[in-house]
Amino acid sequence: MRDNYEDPPDPDLEAVTLELDRGSGEAQEYVEDCPVCCRPWQVHVDYDATGAAARWRVAIVLTGAMVTVYFGFILVIAYARPVLARRIVPGLSLGILLGALVIVAWWILTWVYVRWANTRYDGELRPLRE
Repeated sequence: MRDNYEDPPDPDLEAVTLELDRGSGEAQEYVEDCPVCCRPWQVHVDYDATGAAARWRVAIVLTGAMVTVYFGFILVIAYARPVLARRIVPGLSLGILLGALVIVAWWILTWVYVRWANTRYDGELRPLRE
């Protein structure tokens, strides 16, 4: 992902655009030649990764929860099949109920992520987009 940084416009100054590469790390330091006067600049770039780190943390936790629910259900299918065959009410076995709850858990975890992203993460990104 590349970002562009441009000096604020000033009629007395020459505008310079720097192309920044986030893929090179959160903190970068390098020498860039001025495109106007060819003198070297020492460039320091520090990305504030708190929003991205929080997004990854939430995504990993919710993914871990879904993987646990799904593979827990698969393990019960593989090793406790008679338990799933128990009838709760006529026409509804424990296996069908747990399978439906896996789907409901996916919906709930997706809703949690979307709600978190809309309330917290988008709010952090709004100033960057303006």
